[in-house]
Amino acid sequence: PAGSAMILGQSSNLTITRTGEFDGSVTGNGSITLPNAGTFTLGGTTVEYTGSTNIGSGAILNLPANNISGNIVTRMIGAVTIASNGKLNLAPATSHATRQLLVIPSLTNNGLVDLADNDMIVQGAGPAGLANLTNQIAQGHAGGTWQGGTGITSTMAAANTNHLTTLGVIQNDNGSGTALYATFDGTPVADADVLTKYSYYGDTNLDGQIDGSDYTRIDNGALLH
Repeated sequence: PAGSAMILGQSSNLTITRTGEFDGSVTGNGSITLPNAGTFTLGGTTVEYTGSTNIGSGAILNLPANNISGNIVTRMIGAVTIASNGKLNLAPATSHATRQLLVIPSLTNNGLVDLADNDMIVQGAGPAGLANLTNQIAQGHAGGTWQGGTGITSTMAAANTNHLTTLGVIQNDNGSGTALYATFDGTPVADADVLTKYSYYGDTNLDGQIDGSDYTRIDNGALLH
């Protein structure tokens, strides 16, 4: 129920086997597992736990845009594993300023993640994680249709009839082994973190806009190739 709280104990695993919704806060050190087909929604304004999130085949976990603060809502959860035909949905934000930021230590995805118009940090993923997430987004992108059945997709990019928006991904490294950004959507980030952002095509540094610096990077990249 709304206003209540769920605290996941150390080394505990909450297994959810039915469709439903929990509108209270979720915190603690335990894990959440959805083993079966069905849809469950974590609808509280605070969803922060360090245990793993395991989404089974046919299961769907929804994180709605439950934003009463008018600011970015940060969802910090443990390692995410999604089985084939499983799905993690982040609901579209009511405005860019009230988007969600998903912060996770790892993503093992054999199903589908829909970021909609939200952002994501995979902590410490490094070059290998960047390659994996780039491939995941390419699967979801599916040649520009955003209808891929696996990987990472964006229903909001799919709905943009002008085809102006996409999911961009970079490692937070300025090229010299130090961090490009100190924070991303207000959350501290390190140089090995991989950042994914819903933004415009051509936004090379994921700052949410296209300006002269983006054109310079594009031109320099073209010269190098």
